[in-house]
Amino acid sequence: MVWILMLLFLAFGPKLVAVFRGAEGRPVAFEEALPEPDAKVTSNVEILKNIYSKGQKSERLDGWAFLYGATDQSLYDRYLVLKSDTQTLFFPTKDGQRLDVQSAFSASGMDLQYSGFSATIFYDDFVPGTYQIGFVFQHRQNGSLVYGLSNGTLKRTPNTLTLTITAPPMPSRPPDSVLVNLDRHLPDPSDSITDYLDDLSVDDSTELTQYQLSGWAFLPGEADQSQFERLIVLRSSEHIYALQATSVPRPDVQKAYQSLGIDVSNSGFTIYYSEGSIAPGEYSISVLFTLPDGQYHSYAVFQQKLIQRDDTWILADKP
Repeated sequence: MVWILMLLFLAFGPKLVAVFRGAEGRPVAFEEALPEPDAKVTSNVEILKNIYSKGQKSERLDGWAFLYGATDQSLYDRYLVLKSDTQTLFFPTKDGQRLDVQSAFSASGMDLQYSGFSATIFYDDFVPGTYQIGFVFQHRQNGSLVYGLSNGTLKRTPNTLTLTITAPPMPSRPPDSVLVNLDRHLPDPSDSITDYLDDLSVDDSTELTQYQLSGWAFLPGEADQSQFERLIVLRSSEHIYALQATSVPRPDVQKAYQSLGIDVSNSGFTIYYSEGSIAPGEYSISVLFTLPDGQYHSYAVFQQKLIQRDDTWILADKP
């Protein structure tokens, strides 16, 4: 009888302990596979603390993490990811106020006041090994995942848990926009898009110059603008690049088009690219609206073009 009880405990005991702990500190299950790491996940793991949760000794990771380009961070659930060669675990996080992060990224136009996180973890939830710390953001409406790596690793031994920080805590400028592969022909240009290209700015404060192209675009016939992603397409006679646009609040556009009766307050966009990431040449500039499943919806060409002249990029009107 004793042996039977021991076998039952070995089989079900750890799971029962996890259930009785409650949600805090308990890994959650993900059916979807993690996508490739995305530079839009911006984070900093700062400290590992010894705490007590549910009457048991545990650890808590603190820092901040957000999804760059997501104007409304509340549309996403955020999870801590611990990934080793043999195990991947997902832990819920609690939001924390971080006015310093809001100030550091004020130029992004995003609300990052509650980008702080804390995550409770228990030793017996994962086996000894070295774990890369990351974050996954899951869209609450369509379930899509965005995964990114952090600047930290955890080393778990039978008796200790240590945090190693391997990267600078605060990036000096936004990451370059993600290049997207166009897997089909672009649709014909449409007059269903209302858009404008504002300017091209240059950040040469570091060794590698970075460019920022900004404007706004929306679909006046669509009540829900949030269902669309926007790609900025740069096209020359030899090359084509599609860059994922970062949404930017544009209250001026909302005011100018308030008679439409739709929310276009986040119609602003910006893309970032560094020197050398785009081949020299003369490029037309377009905006492509895509649906959540990746299908192309609408496409329009701007009246300006992008030209590299005297080793720098400029924005010029078409003749």
